[in-house]
Amino acid sequence: MHSMTNDTTSELGIGARLRAARRNRGMTLEQLGSATQLSKGFISHVERDATSPSVASLLKICETLGISIGSLFEAGDTQLVRANEARRIFLGGRNVVDWVLTPRSEKRVQLLHTRLEPGGSGGDESYRLPIDVEVAYVLDGRLDLRINGELYPLEKGDAITFAGNDPHSWGNPSTKEPAEVLWLLSPALE
Repeated sequence: MHSMTNDTTSELGIGARLRAARRNRGMTLEQLGSATQLSKGFISHVERDATSPSVASLLKICETLGISIGSLFEAGDTQLVRANEARRIFLGGRNVVDWVLTPRSEKRVQLLHTRLEPGGSGGDESYRLPIDVEVAYVLDGRLDLRINGELYPLEKGDAITFAGNDPHSWGNPSTKEPAEVLWLLSPALE
């Protein structure tokens, strides 16, 4: 098997990006071919990076798929944060330790890991976050989450999704066991 290792082939090729965009839109090769007046075989070759399309053909394909040509050449945005590299932050509260599991540059979403010691909490007062949506997932222990004044007792494996700008507060109701919670925030806090 022949393997290329130069920088351009280590990234996702434009063919694979075009195929992914077509599939995301639920289009078949035939449908894309019909819409662009290009043959199914030609589009198949483009998607396998077996041929280079003309600028005009690439424009037709991208326009039909609703993507920009520039998006085909952007570097992938995969970023790894190892457990020992997670940034420890202090967002307030008492007997709580928080780590950010997403890179600083990620603005679409933010993943936080919170460890609450027995009785630990985000504080007594409810607060609102300037985000669209928030998800709490209990990894271990228990979490009492109060949203708009309503109490949601959560246990290991429970998840709850709510509007981040709804007033909320949370805490570990146990006096003996710690709790571990993952928080997903979208978009990320600035």
